[in-house]
Amino acid sequence: MSFESSDDEAGARLLKTALQLFASLGYDGTTTDMLAEAAGVTRETVMRAGGRAGLYHAAMQHANDELAEITREALTRVSRDRAGLHALLDAHMDFYFEHPESLFLWSHRALSDAADLTDIEERYSRPIYRLVADAFGGSRLLDLTDEYRMSTNILDWCLRGFVVGGIQKFDGTVSGPSDPHARESFRASMHRLMEAVLPPEAG
Repeated sequence: MSFESSDDEAGARLLKTALQLFASLGYDGTTTDMLAEAAGVTRETVMRAGGRAGLYHAAMQHANDELAEITREALTRVSRDRAGLHALLDAHMDFYFEHPESLFLWSHRALSDAADLTDIEERYSRPIYRLVADAFGGSRLLDLTDEYRMSTNILDWCLRGFVVGGIQKFDGTVSGPSDPHARESFRASMHRLMEAVLPPEAG
């Protein structure tokens, strides 16, 4: 079953449903019957689409493809320096603010969701890291080192925390990406954090 064909409405609906359920409940919390019922298709249709595991891979691939497209587009216009990295960070934040389900998938994964599927990071996460690292390879700002991975992980953790849980204020209220003021305040904090984790300026 093709998920991309406009003629396959059931397939497109099933992929959208799978993305929503896996983002909300995680892979381990989603059953084949839940996928079928929520998408309005038969269990046999789900199995023909690869079953629960196949749909999880399809959902991850879809989210990865969207982010990769945003990243490649941004890389065509940003400079290969600190300012360019900040612009790329903005592009990624804007993407995740509008597509929080992508971060929800990885938040579940961070809690050992779909632990029996061992190639998820290699297939859907690391290629984006490599894409950015390769683009900035000559700048010496980013290299595929443990320090680079730690720096990007710190930024990822903060972004996931904001999109998933928001920012709790002193009065007990919580503001997230839907609040323009909270969004811009978080954006400014992320840029300060990026400066803190980047290598110091040469000279």
